Amino acid sequence: MEPELYAALDARLRRLEHDSASLRADLAAAAPATPSAAAAPSTPVPPPAAGAPQPAPMPSLVTVPVAASESDDGPAHAQTWTFAVAVPVRAIAVSFSDGGALYERHVSVETSDDAKTWSSAGDGTIAHFVQGGAHTTISLSEASARYVRVSVQNGDDAPVRGLRPALLVRPHAIVFSGGGSRRLLSGNPNAAAPTYDLAARLAHERWSAADASTGKPAANAGYRDPRPVGERYPWLPTGALLACALALGLIALRSIPRGIPPAEA
Repeated sequence: MEPELYAALDARLRRLEHDSASLRADLAAAAPATPSAAAAPSTPVPPPAAGAPQPAPMPSLVTVPVAASESDDGPAHAQTWTFAVAVPVRAIAVSFSDGGALYERHVSVETSDDAKTWSSAGDGTIAHFVQGGAHTTISLSEASARYVRVSVQNGDDAPVRGLRPALLVRPHAIVFSGGGSRRLLSGNPNAAAPTYDLAARLAHERWSAADASTGKPAANAGYRDPRPVGERYPWLPTGALLACALALGLIALRSIPRGIPPAEA
């Protein structure tokens, strides 16, 4: 019985090996081809269809014609320039002229509306090397501000006296649909920005516009400040309290007897 049992087991093992080899061959045939190490040629991008809207070119940045006041912070080894403008600007970058000096410095930029409370607007590194060119522009988060403060950290190096920062802004255009005259209202910091679909529509069509000029600005006689009286005149509550205190003081003085009556005999 033992030889017959061994022969049956051997035949069973040979059959399992044959089935396993067949299964591996079937799996290899069904698997997708493995891409080669060489990069496959890229699919060419078809050109835009005739008449399709073309993306509008980005407007060139312009320099804000405002000079900055410079101050050196000795203990901190920093140079600081402060730009103060009468009308808030939306600076998008700070660019430096360096007079050909060679250096590498870290720059931080802050903005403020009152020159007291400052918020970070961006930072980065400017550099000018003998080999490798120069990088002298720092991008900023675009936000309206009346004051912009630029600080250059010198570390243990001497200040770069040739550095001069300049604020760069992106010009903004106001486009009106149709002809006629328009009236622009400005000067209200609490006014909500309007929302129109004109910009989205113009981005999908070819269009042109004629330049327009504004007349002499004039006060808006029909404007009514919606703020409460206390916010419009912050001194009024304090003045009212002082007036009440003064009135109470006068009443108290008038209630005091002016003399002592004579004693009865």
